[in-house]
Amino acid sequence: MDTNVLALSSLPAAYPSAIQRHRRRTLHVLEPLAPYTPPQNASCARRRISENLRRLRKAKGLSQEQLAESAGFHRTYESQIERCVTNVSIDGLERLAQALGVDIVELLRPPA
Repeated sequence: MDTNVLALSSLPAAYPSAIQRHRRRTLHVLEPLAPYTPPQNASCARRRISENLRRLRKAKGLSQEQLAESAGFHRTYESQIERCVTNVSIDGLERLAQALGVDIVELLRPPA
């Protein structure tokens, strides 16, 4: 017998449904992802920065982790900026712009 089946059979009744929910979530993650769009409740400025940051980062061929490292940020912070989850300071924008090799104005420019 499969050891996973034995482990599941020895769990209380509430656990199999929790495991099934976990499996459904895992399957959901494996579905193709739609193109990213920042949340509509984010400010116009944050959405603009988010879109420009993502566009410029991809144009340079950098991952979020590589950009974060060169700007002196943690990789999750850079991801949060791109997803409009958190605000970034003017100093942070300047560090990101320097890491991308662009003027800070490029991060604030309206998307084309």
